[in-house]
Amino acid sequence: PASATWGTLVPRDHMTRCLFFVPASIFNELCLREERLFMYFEDLDFCLRARRAGYKCVYEPGSVIRHRVSRSMGGAYRPLYYYYQTRNLLEVYSVHLGSARLSLSAVRLCWHLVVHQSYIMFRAHRFHAGRYLTAIWAGCADYLSGRLGSCRHGWIR
Repeated sequence: PASATWGTLVPRDHMTRCLFFVPASIFNELCLREERLFMYFEDLDFCLRARRAGYKCVYEPGSVIRHRVSRSMGGAYRPLYYYYQTRNLLEVYSVHLGSARLSLSAVRLCWHLVVHQSYIMFRAHRFHAGRYLTAIWAGCADYLSGRLGSCRHGWIR
């Protein structure tokens, strides 16, 4: 039961930011680069920067929240979701693992994402896979060219 764990803070490396309680001073200190990601993986980026700054991420296992996944995207698993997931994963990887944008490891990760996601897209969305794959390719291309922030491709929705 939730009451048995209430008050027990459990350390975590990363938490989803659908619900964060962070003192404003810490939030302002760490959220200087938020807009570059715009959406998705900004929570991982925040937690990694917090840890680097000496803060700990903990969660309260007795708490319960309700979260509508991808509501701001118009629903889960739309092409725009895959665009942001691809581009921002690569950006967080680059920033926190010290990889240059055009390093061999970043290009390999792009290739892996495209090949892996291609397989998944064709299995899950046989008739619409092209839209999803194009969004993934656009995410890789925008990452490699340094285009961050809100998606500028009106055709990805």
